[in-house]
Amino acid sequence: MSDAKKVSAPIRMTPEMLAKVQLASEKTGISQADILRLCVSIGLEDLRRINYDLSTAILDASRKSEAVLKVAEEAGNESSLSTAADGVRHPVKYPPGRSRKSS
Repeated sequence: MSDAKKVSAPIRMTPEMLAKVQLASEKTGISQADILRLCVSIGLEDLRRINYDLSTAILDASRKSEAVLKVAEEAGNESSLSTAADGVRHPVKYPPGRSRKSS
């Protein structure tokens, strides 16, 4: 490299990840190397933002998801398009003011 302020760091990745990098490069018009640098920068900023504590961040995100699901269940916001597993039938809950249309 001609710039003394830059260093090389090899990176191994799966073929699937490389395909994603190539796709991002094609879609953005940015070189694969620049895509990788951008992704590393974003990831490092996210790590700094969570104070480098991945396990707590994952648990917090999980708890938030559980809370959202619980609120949705309590409010009865089930989709009329959802189907029950194993053929179990559940009544469809319609939003307030709506009911099943007769055919």
